[in-house]
Amino acid sequence: MQDIIPSEVLNIYKTLEKKGFEAYFVGGSVRNILLKREIKDWDLTTNATPDKITQVFKNSFYDNNFGTVGIPVKN
Repeated sequence: MQDIIPSEVLNIYKTLEKKGFEAYFVGGSVRNILLKREIKDWDLTTNATPDKITQVFKNSFYDNNFGTVGIPVKN
């Protein structure tokens, strides 16, 4: 999997776990891995609240009512 998941995305996952949160890859990226299709974006779910995520990732943004926090990564 590490050769499929970009290091920047894997770092987000590992950082959440190091901070004591659960994290899981979900959505279209998982489907596309299984179907060997191009992956356009990565989605993770976590038990960290949006406030906790924005504390851990200073460049993150949260401006919606859905609990979605964005964390920009370089491609």
